[in-house]
Amino acid sequence: MTTEVAVMNRTAISLAADSAVTIGGDKVYNTVNKLFTLSKTEPVGVMVYGSASIMNVPWETVIKTYRKELGAKSFPTLKAYSDDFIEFLSRDGGIFSEKARERFIDQTILSLCDLMREEVVNDERLQGDSDESIYKRAAQIASEIVKREYEAISAGCEISEISDRVEKMLEVHGDRFYRLAASSLEKIFPLLEVGDKELLRRALAMYFHSDYLLGDFSGIVIAGFGEQDLFPKVITMHMQGFLGSTNKVVVESAKSNLVEDEEFSASIIPFAQSDMIHTFLAGIDPFLDRVYRNEAAGTIMNVVDAAADKVREDEREQFRTDLAAAAEEAFGSMLKAIETKQRETYLSQVISMLDSLPKDELAEMAETLVNLIAFKKKVTRGTESVGGPIDVAIITKGDGFVWMKRKHYFDPALNHHFFSNYNKNI
Repeated sequence: MTTEVAVMNRTAISLAADSAVTIGGDKVYNTVNKLFTLSKTEPVGVMVYGSASIMNVPWETVIKTYRKELGAKSFPTLKAYSDDFIEFLSRDGGIFSEKARERFIDQTILSLCDLMREEVVNDERLQGDSDESIYKRAAQIASEIVKREYEAISAGCEISEISDRVEKMLEVHGDRFYRLAASSLEKIFPLLEVGDKELLRRALAMYFHSDYLLGDFSGIVIAGFGEQDLFPKVITMHMQGFLGSTNKVVVESAKSNLVEDEEFSASIIPFAQSDMIHTFLAGIDPFLDRVYRNEAAGTIMNVVDAAADKVREDEREQFRTDLAAAAEEAFGSMLKAIETKQRETYLSQVISMLDSLPKDELAEMAETLVNLIAFKKKVTRGTESVGGPIDVAIITKGDGFVWMKRKHYFDPALNHHFFSNYNKNI
């Protein structure tokens, strides 16, 4: 896991990322680079979280290959950088070989089917006296999951716009989808109805064209300024892979700051593990907040039921309905009042201060927020999945990308040639 944060106001944006990577569930290394310049000459940076590679190619290699190709080229907007980066990743004959693309298809299909099998196996309805009855029930559960996932995948795309590409994918890879599904679902797959098998095959083909995401993905944060951008911007994407014109990329709109310049003031945008940052901004841990809300709602409904039980039987149901509606309305009003107080006491004060914070203080704030989570991981049980040196950078319109803190896997004093060669290929 990881923790990253973007802290921005009208003057600059600061990016901070930890260095921890967890391998095999419990082995942690604190030497990974997650923050990079996207251009050697322009004020644009990029952070990576989630999966450390894309289609088995490390993100560090991908980013530095793109940066070398980009050279001194610039774009008018940050979105144009994002679009060009995606075009680079999508290019036929580019960084991903045909074999890598086929492997991506296989890994994705097997991952989706494995998730389905796991859900079937863990379903409480799989209780019976014979293997035959268990398999039949498993097939029924699998059928329900196929229909549900097809609906979810369909909701994440415009079917009319992708129908031709889906048909082409089925024509080329349809038989492979069947083989992989049969391999992953083992004894369940043969028991599915013909219609369910076809629906599964079509759902798997549509998945590559849908905004619906399952399984591991990489988070990409592109931040900075295009030539025409007066204030800093952030674009966040989730990526799983690339098949030429088919790109498994989902823009995370909630964390992509693309508002009009005059509406922008300041933002703190956390990525990956972010509970302590939310606690700092809201004054309460997100998990504890959910517990309070759920417990309060349950207690209120218990009071409603207890009160209704004391009413005459012929009036009881109407009384319960009316009282529940009144309680729900009152509870909603109470939550709104609490949220307003939270904004006034915590978030608004921080954002107000952040709007005028100088560049060096922005960097210190970003580093401190990452350190909050690293410290919590250090003093609580479990793997220290956030930690190590924190890389910090500031990006401004005039000064460009400036490192405030940066680790090296080598001794800089012994490698002057590295720094002299850095800008040679521009």
